[in-house]
Amino acid sequence: MENLSSASGQPARPEPPAVRRSDRAFADPAGVADVLRRGEVGHLGLTDAAGPYVVPVSYGFVARDDGITIYLHGAGEGRKAAAIAAGLPVCFEVAIRHGLHGLDATVCDLGVDYESVIGFGRGRLVTDPAERRAGLVAVVDHYQPGRGQETPDPAPDRVTLLALDLTTWSGKRCLPPGAVPAAE
Repeated sequence: MENLSSASGQPARPEPPAVRRSDRAFADPAGVADVLRRGEVGHLGLTDAAGPYVVPVSYGFVARDDGITIYLHGAGEGRKAAAIAAGLPVCFEVAIRHGLHGLDATVCDLGVDYESVIGFGRGRLVTDPAERRAGLVAVVDHYQPGRGQETPDPAPDRVTLLALDLTTWSGKRCLPPGAVPAAE
């Protein structure tokens, strides 16, 4: 796992938790951004007084040397917004399924070919007008590249934007034999 220092001299980001299959692990920013770029649905993990909570979300992202910010367009009220407003830790996951392997072997040899990224950090409500627009552009461009610039400036007040500032992340992949990760 890589431990990056920011250009501003900030401390290096914390190490992500170790994974059992380190031969499948990656944490390089280009590889992480590539999976986030190709992913379609993210899963936001939160905890509140009622317990753990995972919800599928549409997202966009901005990757920097010192972190990754995931942007979510969503409601400004409800369980997700309340947990984020409380400043509690969050996690975010994206997985890309490529197929199955071992179909002709024993059931013990069945497996899934995939790439995934998980990140940890804090969530917040985006109130700065410039960041709100930039985050919405990132969300729109994630699903329809080039259309984000159609986002009004300033973004409409009725639009709520949540940000997840990830400080720790890791990826894992199990690709079919001979396949090369898209970022390489």
